[in-house]
Amino acid sequence: MRLAEELDLPLLTIIDTAGALAAHGIVDHVVEERPDASAEAPAFCRRMAKAVEELATLRSVPGRKALVGRAERFRRLGSAL
Repeated sequence: MRLAEELDLPLLTIIDTAGALAAHGIVDHVVEERPDASAEAPAFCRRMAKAVEELATLRSVPGRKALVGRAERFRRLGSAL
C-alpha cells in the first residue's frame, strides 16, 4: 500500500514561490539568494551551511515519526485559506 493512501493524504495544490512554501509549512527553511547567490558567494555559503546544520538535527528523529509528522503538516495545507 502506498504511504499517501495509508495516511489518507489529500491532493496538494502546487505553490509557486519559496516564501509561500515556507509560509504554508511545506518547507522548513528557505535559503535566500539576495537576489543572486553568485554575487555574494561567501555570505550565501554561510547561510546554506547553517541550513544544512539545521537539517542534520533531523537525523535524530526516527524515520516513521518524521514521515508521519510531515504527513500531518501536509494534511493541514490550505486550512488557513
